[in-house]
Amino acid sequence: MRDYGDALIRWGTSDHLASAADAYAYVLESYPESAPTLFRAGVAYRMMYDAFGGPDDFATAVDYWTRALAHNPNQYIWRRRIQQYGPRLDKPYPFYNWVQTAQDEIRRRGDFPIQLDATLTGAELAGPLRGNEQQSDAQQMDAEPDPQGMIIRDDGEPLVNVRTVAVPDTTLDREEQAGGPPKARAYRVFITLTPDQQKDAWWNNEAGGLALWLEPPPGYEIDQQLHTLQGPSNAEVSREARIIECEIRPIKTDGVPQLLPPTTEMYAYALYYICEHRDGVCNYMRQDFEIMIDHGPFRKDP
Repeated sequence: MRDYGDALIRWGTSDHLASAADAYAYVLESYPESAPTLFRAGVAYRMMYDAFGGPDDFATAVDYWTRALAHNPNQYIWRRRIQQYGPRLDKPYPFYNWVQTAQDEIRRRGDFPIQLDATLTGAELAGPLRGNEQQSDAQQMDAEPDPQGMIIRDDGEPLVNVRTVAVPDTTLDREEQAGGPPKARAYRVFITLTPDQQKDAWWNNEAGGLALWLEPPPGYEIDQQLHTLQGPSNAEVSREARIIECEIRPIKTDGVPQLLPPTTEMYAYALYYICEHRDGVCNYMRQDFEIMIDHGPFRKDP
């Protein structure tokens, strides 16, 4: 059955990806510790995310990959896949910074580069964090946009859907490798905000863009608290997914990351201009949400 899933991945179309994921899930029911199957299932879900933007597919892919690596931590290819989307602290090198250079060279010789099937994320372009590199003064001095909480809330049945994924640092210290308690680790966090199409919601680009405020969880520092993102300048309204990335790193005591509970929550809120219909009433709204951070080791349990 795993071979069937592999065949669908290699020779099928995007419409076959869900069937491939089902094939891997079928194998995992009988062999839950099959690391190669876990990894392949993660690949299928990431491909579904790239093709269709399913709200939970990316998180599911990361979960499968981390479980696969837990069973075989010496498989560096699997580790590289997590590092591709993970924090700078864990990156061996920039993964795809060469793409822009190649595209520029193709244009200079009078040709047109092919269209990428998936847009590269900031994590895929970022380089490793070196030494004592610190966040910039501009990042440190960002002012909170709604400290008093005065903006009307988009809650209950919000017009904007929020999905989050936290990709962990893959490194373990000696105590963790020996089975000791897990320590805090760095994470690359992806926040995706999308107007709810079932409610016919649209971004109001004419009024302004999106702002995101992030509070690091206890025991962590964040690279940037305030993020802003503008919509397309050539459209008054749109409904594209807006993705923001950030990194959190554990605050160390005497050079050692502290022990933390198995999970903690990272508080955040987004401010945006949203319309209830394409030509309907538009409002400036705020949505509060929490991002779950799992501090545990790479889990082996399904």
